[in-house]
Amino acid sequence: MQRHFGALRQARRWLHWGFGQSRQNASIAVNFATTSDAELVELVEQKKLPLHQLEKELGNCSRAVEIRRMVLKREMSRLKAKSTAAAADALQRLPHRDFDYDEFYASIHGTNCENVIGYVPIPVGMCGPLVVDGQPVIVPLATTEGALVASTNRGCRAVTQAGGTRTVILKDGMTRAPLLRCRSLVEAFAVQQWVQDPGNQQQLKQAFDGTSRFSRLRDVKVHVAGRNVFVRFAGHCGDAMG
Repeated sequence: MQRHFGALRQARRWLHWGFGQSRQNASIAVNFATTSDAELVELVEQKKLPLHQLEKELGNCSRAVEIRRMVLKREMSRLKAKSTAAAADALQRLPHRDFDYDEFYASIHGTNCENVIGYVPIPVGMCGPLVVDGQPVIVPLATTEGALVASTNRGCRAVTQAGGTRTVILKDGMTRAPLLRCRSLVEAFAVQQWVQDPGNQQQLKQAFDGTSRFSRLRDVKVHVAGRNVFVRFAGHCGDAMG
């Protein structure tokens, strides 16, 4: 029995040494430090260099981002049947090195944020391609949660290999539900009856639409709970946030 265990331990040492040598030889086969960016892109596209391991293999995180963006430009060019220049223009709006603070602060003034005191950089990863309604798309994902991009990318691959996904819009709109507190249940019931009266719908629509350049009333529902009247307005707000 001891002879058998001894043989097994010896075999494990041989296997460990052999695998270690093969990994070492593989890393020596390609010297990434002297490999051009174009050659690295080719290696990635040939599945010889994993895209998600660029930082580890290159030992240079900044260069890994540059290579990944080059791969993405070519991938977007193929997916959208556009020139590489068009894909580069799409990526140009996602900064990865120099950042124009003045332009950024000017662009958000009066539109995105008030009392600005700075900004928070969030890394952006890529997933896909994901086939949606027959069209392959690259999905950008901004997150600080480790492994989220990797797991989402596996999901994109599974969905795409299964034939992609189809989408439908069941309902499009934004709701607002003010609460009206009445003096009595009878008064609350009267309010409900007034809102539900078809003759008052046009008056409600004019009042609702007059509050915004974008919102348009589509539906009103009202519920009574004791002296409380819940009026739910559903409207379409176009490209506005609401």
